[in-house]
Amino acid sequence: MASIGRKATSPADLAKRACAMFAQVAPRPRRGPREHALVAATEKARQAEAERIAGEKAALIGRIESKASERTKLAAELSAAVVAMDAAFRKLVDTGRELSSAWPLPRARVKVNLRRDGERIILRDLT
Repeated sequence: MASIGRKATSPADLAKRACAMFAQVAPRPRRGPREHALVAATEKARQAEAERIAGEKAALIGRIESKASERTKLAAELSAAVVAMDAAFRKLVDTGRELSSAWPLPRARVKVNLRRDGERIILRDLT
């Protein structure tokens, strides 16, 4: 047997090298009908799996888009509610100022306690 780096000179070494080279470039054997059917079935299963995954992704994207549009709609409702709350709060402050300016007693002697009791506001003189 020839060592690495040396040329094979014996006919047995030459035959071994020729067999090794032929094995590397030898054509693959042809497939029969069973192998073709198996390859086709495998490819069909892979394609079906890919279509199933694509369908699941499309459904997920649809759900995400619908939730995003719902969130946008809720944000618009909340913004409108904040504007309405701000207007109501300003009205409450203005009404409180009008009440305190209309109060007959001096402010130093009166503590006004505003509390909601059902739908009416109660004013108490706590001096």
